[in-house]
Amino acid sequence: MPLAINEAAFESCHQAFLAYVQEKAGGEPFTNFQHPFLVDDEISYKWAAYRSGRDALALAKWNNWKPGDGRIIEAVKAACAPSIGANWLTRRFGAEQGNSDAPLYLVKGRDQIRGLEEQLQILMLGGKDTPDAFGLRFDRFADYLRAKHLHCKWPFPSHLAFLLRPTTYFPVKPTPFQDLLGFYGLPDKVAGHVDWRRYSLLMELADWLRERLSSYGSANTVEIHSYMWVVAYLGPATIKTRKRHTSRDFDTELSLRQKRAMERERRGLMGERFVYEKEVDRLNRQGKTKLSGQVELVSFDCSVGGFDIKSYDDNGKEIHIEVKTTITSEAGDPGFWLSESERITAKKDPCWRLYRVWSIDDKPYHRDLGNVVRALPLNLQMEPSGWFVSRGDATEASELSIEFNGQS
Repeated sequence: MPLAINEAAFESCHQAFLAYVQEKAGGEPFTNFQHPFLVDDEISYKWAAYRSGRDALALAKWNNWKPGDGRIIEAVKAACAPSIGANWLTRRFGAEQGNSDAPLYLVKGRDQIRGLEEQLQILMLGGKDTPDAFGLRFDRFADYLRAKHLHCKWPFPSHLAFLLRPTTYFPVKPTPFQDLLGFYGLPDKVAGHVDWRRYSLLMELADWLRERLSSYGSANTVEIHSYMWVVAYLGPATIKTRKRHTSRDFDTELSLRQKRAMERERRGLMGERFVYEKEVDRLNRQGKTKLSGQVELVSFDCSVGGFDIKSYDDNGKEIHIEVKTTITSEAGDPGFWLSESERITAKKDPCWRLYRVWSIDDKPYHRDLGNVVRALPLNLQMEPSGWFVSRGDATEASELSIEFNGQS
């Protein structure tokens, strides 16, 4: 289920963010995620931390290291050095048990060291790094730390997740992120118990923000995390104070709307290309090379409406594919618009079907949802989205005719 974020609360937080960043940059407004203050103060050091931490981990060597000899733990200690994760990893010099990476120092003896190193190997190298696969290993690792009384705290496993795949995962410091959920009117808990469900909630929030902020360009996970980090640290008092003093001039607003439109077009075309290539590849793998050569991006022809791609199913029957693309994951999918032209085509055309593409800017994947107009899947609902107002004919020139129109 999509996150029920309070829109007014989001807008208050965002206006506070805009004012704060502009103030810190000496008056330069925030128009994209390459804003100098955000890059210099938040984004650059995170990428530097990733590069340094990844080098220190030396993951390519782990399969050649025998669990129990301590080399994996030493590599992880190096990847958690103060110079790498200083902003999210707590360090108490001389009192290592209070560190975020305390498990690395609490294990004593060969058996304990071997046990932890085996779990670290499973976490980092035990399968795919996609959320479905990695989430199971993340929970297993957290359960192991708790069972062995090794101080399972958010910064440590989330830091390892970030080093594994920074395009999807990010470091978590529980208190500010708990505050962030509160700012947005979300009752969920992050602080306390470490598990994948709570981590997934934060990733859904990042996806929602990425979609909501698309007028500023297509932000990667590090950039969205930096945005969340700044808002979380502004605090409710700052947000309430700043929201009354932020305004946006018309030129800036026009630029943002133009960028938003360009982003929608870019995303849509990327999704169509992705599905087109997948359809060609599927037919080629089935030996249907003649049909694969007939797959067509009909969206290039403005005279054709109601679907984007002409292709063929596994039986060689022609299918008409409408592609709907998002930069978010499936879990954070807020839904999509269906135009009236598309709805009418779907209602009349037995060959019509809708393909939903997720995570187009990371590792895209898609699913055939079928004809959502003729047979809406149980987990989806369709609602009227708008009305089209036009003038009547000459005999009714004094009246306006209103027709239902779903927005695209």
